[in-house]
Amino acid sequence: LTPEMKIRRLTPVECERLQGFPDGWTKYGGHKKAADVITKNPEHGDAFEIISDTQRYKTLGNAVTTNVIRDVMERIFDK
Repeated sequence: LTPEMKIRRLTPVECERLQGFPDGWTKYGGHKKAADVITKNPEHGDAFEIISDTQRYKTLGNAVTTNVIRDVMERIFDK
């Protein structure tokens, strides 16, 4: 690496795309009581907490890349 080259961290949205999830898939955490609501999920209207990027990275790191699993299974069962 040269001094001009910088390494940057992937954003949570980029990680979601690599895992095959739609954008914003990990943005909202567990369901909250009305008193603890930080935001509402615009798609469902339910009250959910927006989780931190750190927790999003952990969640995505624990996910199984479904596209890879599908391709592996197709190759196994094609033989």
